[in-house]
Amino acid sequence: TSCRGSVRRFSTSCRGSVSSFTTSCRGSVRRFSTSCRGNVSRFITSCRGNVSRFSTSYRGSVSRFSTSCRGGISSFTTSCRGSVRRFSTSCRGNVSRFSTS
Repeated sequence: TSCRGSVRRFSTSCRGSVSSFTTSCRGSVRRFSTSCRGNVSRFITSCRGNVSRFSTSYRGSVSRFSTSCRGGISSFTTSCRGSVRRFSTSCRGNVSRFSTS
């Protein structure tokens, strides 16, 4: 799933067994959220631009879990529950609130 431009709310969700789950967005977004439940080999979320709220959540078994964001962010939240081989979170820019669990 990809998005480019000015968006008020951008959300993607997944349930079940997936080999690759990727979400990317470029532009001005008020609310950006991704969530997935199930077995996923690769879970990737990336965002570039001004974001008011950025959140990713996952529950299940993951081989690779990564989130990245570049730009001005008010709230950046990443959470994962389950079995994970590789977990990475990165952020570049001005961030008011940053949390990873």
